Formats: sequence, structure tokens, C-alpha cells
Amino acid sequence: MLSVIRIFKQINIMKKTFLEYYKQILCKVSFDINLLKKEYQKAVVSLNTNELLDLNHWLENKGYTPNLLLIKA
Repeated sequence: MLSVIRIFKQINIMKKTFLEYYKQILCKVSFDINLLKKEYQKAVVSLNTNELLDLNHWLENKGYTPNLLLIKA
């Protein structure tokens, strides 16, 4: 039972890491809107609903509109 709890804790740490990973990537590619859209679309597929809401809020604070990032250029 203890190992199951340990595995769930590791999964939660990994999910937080993926959210932080996508934030870093989006910061690094923000100079090119097409790259930003591409990386955001990858994040949409990879993150769960709560993480995606956090990412969208973070993007809005940076001045981006997440819904527009889903539109293909």
C-alpha cells in the first residue's frame, strides 16, 4: 500500500513538472507566434484540465489569448 501512495506522489510531481516545462518552453518560443501555437497545442494534448486552466491563466497574464493560439495560421 505504501508503494502505491509513493507512486501517486511521484505522478503528481511529474504533472507539476510538465506544467512548469510547458511554461518554460512557451517563454522560450514566444518570439515566434507559429512556434508558440505549436507548443501550446502540444500542451493542450498533454496536460489535464486543471493544469490547462493554470497554463491558460498564466498565458493571459503574459498578454496572450489562449483560444487564439489554437487557430491554425
